[in-house]
Amino acid sequence: MNIKTIELINFKGIENISIDLSQHPSGGIFTLVGLNESGKTTVLQAINQFKHNTETLLPLKMEGYRPDDYNDMIPLSKRANFNDKIITKITYTLDVQDNKLLRGLMKEKLGFELAKDINTFSIASTYFFENSKFFKNMNNWDIEIRSRDASGNEKILESDEWQKAVKEIIQLLPVIHFFPTFLFDFPDRIYLEDSSIDLEKSRIYKQIVQDILDSLKLDVTIEKHIVERFKSKDSGDKRSLEHLLRSMQHQLNSIIFTQWKKIFSNIKRSLEIDVSVDSDEIGVYVQFKIIDGIETYFLKEKSTGFRWFFTFLLFTSFREHRKNSNRSVLYLFDEPASNLHPTAQTLLLKSFEKLSKKSLIIFSTHSRYMINPDWLENAYIVRNEGIIYDGNEMVNYPPTRTKISAERYKTFISSNPSESSYFQPILDVLEYAPSRLEFVPNTVMVEGKTDYYIINYFAQLHFGNEFKFSVLPGSNAASLEIPIRLYLCWGRNFTVIYDGDKAGTEAKRKMERSFGPVVTGKLYTLDDVDKTWSNTRIEKLITDSDKKSVINHVFLDNVVNKNRLNKSLQELFLKREKFAFGDKTEDNMKRLLNFIKLKLNIS
Repeated sequence: MNIKTIELINFKGIENISIDLSQHPSGGIFTLVGLNESGKTTVLQAINQFKHNTETLLPLKMEGYRPDDYNDMIPLSKRANFNDKIITKITYTLDVQDNKLLRGLMKEKLGFELAKDINTFSIASTYFFENSKFFKNMNNWDIEIRSRDASGNEKILESDEWQKAVKEIIQLLPVIHFFPTFLFDFPDRIYLEDSSIDLEKSRIYKQIVQDILDSLKLDVTIEKHIVERFKSKDSGDKRSLEHLLRSMQHQLNSIIFTQWKKIFSNIKRSLEIDVSVDSDEIGVYVQFKIIDGIETYFLKEKSTGFRWFFTFLLFTSFREHRKNSNRSVLYLFDEPASNLHPTAQTLLLKSFEKLSKKSLIIFSTHSRYMINPDWLENAYIVRNEGIIYDGNEMVNYPPTRTKISAERYKTFISSNPSESSYFQPILDVLEYAPSRLEFVPNTVMVEGKTDYYIINYFAQLHFGNEFKFSVLPGSNAASLEIPIRLYLCWGRNFTVIYDGDKAGTEAKRKMERSFGPVVTGKLYTLDDVDKTWSNTRIEKLITDSDKKSVINHVFLDNVVNKNRLNKSLQELFLKREKFAFGDKTEDNMKRLLNFIKLKLNIS
């Protein structure tokens, strides 16, 4: 089951914001970009107020997770006398597999067949206020459920039957996990029996331990294979427990410290995680300790950066292995890794890519190191219209004028080109000029974003990252003059591939006249790659049958056009999903990529 849209109404400074998570390409990662006080955190908090979230992280007591008082959600401008509703509304979509699973549940648990597939429905978590006081919360479902009895008669479920059916659907809803920070008190002891003083908090950490066990694919449980073995007097049970603990330890080290060493490659010390089990008057517990050389530490004794990344990986890397779970996860991260150095922030984006293969991610940032240009299709600019800025400096902020909006990046910059401060982190990435000491990769420039995604997909994914160069897209054939000037000025390695049509040929000739001999051996059209590709555009290297197949794979229909091909390839590339293209397409792309590799002088 997937989340299609999220609508937020009247939450604090939000009047009405809609976030679409279904547009192609989705890629699974959505970025909220804005200045301090723009309202990014408020957007995440509003999503987290959705009441049908059965795996709450509230017991972890993270600062900013949820208002202590519902009355704190009232918009400041209306706090004097608020007589309205605050709503978080989520619309879901179901595919064939979802309906198959739902049919099985209804038949098994409730004894009837679904007469009609459920393709989409919405739930509005609504908070009612009167005289600026909260007085009730309701969850309003917009869903029709039709059943068919043994005689083939259909009816719309009502009352008790409908309630029972909805309870089964709730168990399939995607989980929302909001992390305003990962710097909370991770316990020295995770109790494994339901005897903890803080039972709800203990259950969250206990589930993490079970997720780690599930990732081992050994069909083991906490109760039977840890607690019972620990209490057993049998020496064989003790040996089995010790082996299981070492397996957990190896899994944690391979996942967590592999990532850690990538981020802090200059650290030569050997770090390991030690997993042990013991008991006290409360019950049996497991401990995670950090071994640093000859010293052993609890997590709380390590640096802020280490604690942040350790808990991030612990809460996200193992969740996908949860046994008997058909639920996806929407992760909400508020300014993730803001206290880490730029390299760590950049590498965190790599972790997001892996996480997004089975989850959705919405994260807020105002750091240029947390902006990936590949995800700009799904970036939202968040701004508070009650704040007046001079550049990046806030000069006037009457709280009662707070009005938070969220608009897609490309729509925002088209409508508000003068308000660059809001999307400055993105501009910093797209317009950044490197120093001579910084690495700038070998680059091929192409005419547009369709070419960009075609080449990136085949170079980085389809052929197994065999071709190691970056791709820089223009907006059309005539738009590459500025990047050519920059790369010539920087003295960096590049080549340009224009389409073999009239526009590409004329653009190449114009650049040759403009720059002269300095671009000799750097500008090419497709017919320089293959004489038969004269009057050919890059997307034509994909056969018509393959275009139809890949569009059908993503959109589930056969409407073929350039825009849909572009979005389909973006979807594959962002999700790191391979598609079985035909031999002719593969041969065409292989020849093009080998030509680029040759001209960039890459071994």
